[in-house]
Amino acid sequence: MTIHPEYLTIFAGLESRAIKFCLLRNDLVDDQIVADLDLLVDEKRLNEVLQYLADLNYRIKVTQKYNPYKTVLVKYYQGRIIVIDLHCRVVQCGIEYIDTIHVLDQRKKENGYYLPCDPDFLSILVLHNVIGKGQIQDKHVPDIERLVKRIGVQQLKKELPNNNNLELLVEILENLNSYVAAKEAVQSVRCQIIQNIFKVNPSAKWRNLQWRLMRRWRQYSPFPKAPMYAMLGVDGAGKSSLNEALLDALNHKVKLKAVSIYMGPWGHYQLIKNMKQPFNPNWSITTKEWFRSVFGTVQSRPGLIETFKMLAAFLNRKKLDSNEKELIDSIRRSSRIYVTMRYFRTIYTATRFFVLLIIEMYYRYFKAFKLRRRGVIVITDRYMYDLLTGRMHEIIPQYKTIRRLLCKLFFKPTSVFYLTIDNETILERKKDLSLEELCQFKNLYEDMAEQYGFDVITTNKPPNVIAQQIIEDRFDEIIQSMKT
Repeated sequence: MTIHPEYLTIFAGLESRAIKFCLLRNDLVDDQIVADLDLLVDEKRLNEVLQYLADLNYRIKVTQKYNPYKTVLVKYYQGRIIVIDLHCRVVQCGIEYIDTIHVLDQRKKENGYYLPCDPDFLSILVLHNVIGKGQIQDKHVPDIERLVKRIGVQQLKKELPNNNNLELLVEILENLNSYVAAKEAVQSVRCQIIQNIFKVNPSAKWRNLQWRLMRRWRQYSPFPKAPMYAMLGVDGAGKSSLNEALLDALNHKVKLKAVSIYMGPWGHYQLIKNMKQPFNPNWSITTKEWFRSVFGTVQSRPGLIETFKMLAAFLNRKKLDSNEKELIDSIRRSSRIYVTMRYFRTIYTATRFFVLLIIEMYYRYFKAFKLRRRGVIVITDRYMYDLLTGRMHEIIPQYKTIRRLLCKLFFKPTSVFYLTIDNETILERKKDLSLEELCQFKNLYEDMAEQYGFDVITTNKPPNVIAQQIIEDRFDEIIQSMKT
């Protein structure tokens, strides 16, 4: 069998340092990276092993604090994640169920790496399934049957310590097929085995309790496990292409769950018809304009009675002559009552718009947050920061202070990528965007990137290359979404 070069490097390095090690389960396939490699090492030299793996660019995902006697290490290698489950004792659910020193002393070399001796290997496979999984997994049945035939149940009784668990182990092996089909029977045996271990080693109770509490905390923790990445930039900068490349790399190559969600305040905004009102200069009015109209000097101003008469005629849809139409226009421009009504309507409409916008954005953020709690990486196309620019090739000058405040109040993603590229490429992709509009948008985004600390990415490389670079740079964040 040909072993993957990465595993060969690890095995050769441990052996050259005279560190005892062996695999707890023989999952190796010809020249393939397995889901996770269960590696048992000498506990006294654990720090030396961790340092060696750190030199090989492995990073710690789970420490022994969360899973007693087990450290999970991961590495990003050629677009894939390699996982090493490093054990310093033969442990399941925080319980040491077989003597680790005996396993390492009696190990045997096979195909260039070490495995436990047959009786130990058989015990480890069965107890791993019973204690850890609560069932006999189909994938382990052929190995168990092969080892039973090779060793024999009677020989197993002689070689393993004679205790209550040995009797239960023999019972399972003699009736393996019935236990494979009967999960409830396995659960019953599991309880008996654990209770026997607790009687011999009372401290195992505390480690098992610690393991269960930590497992529940990680399962129900209110904090998100997976990161959120937001992409900003002028239309045509390459957001959609990079989004697709990141999803493909994470879902299909790295084998982690990732989704893309639109989180921009414009475009998919469900109340888009209301958006046109507070940003329509034909009828909206600012505080400065209202103050100037009400308290400023005007040559002639329609009287109160004239105003009400014309408003009544207008509301009753009376046909107006040219003089009356001119009077209506004059009322709209200079009547204190009309301008004040227009001002309060503007305030009401803008308030309603921003309140509903916040409600929707928080609702959409909450849906993304639930995904992140389950370990799903969220990649967003646009984000709340687009409030500071505009909508669809249009710079919006109104309500700058309010929009800045909303961006400060809203949650910041794990990382925000500002994508940019030369003007000629963008204008070629977006024919309806003028150079002047483009420069205005780019200036706004560049100011934001500097103020909020965005990561600036020039999209002058293929999207898959940029996606791989992002994964490598943020690997520590990404691996938090892994279930281990």
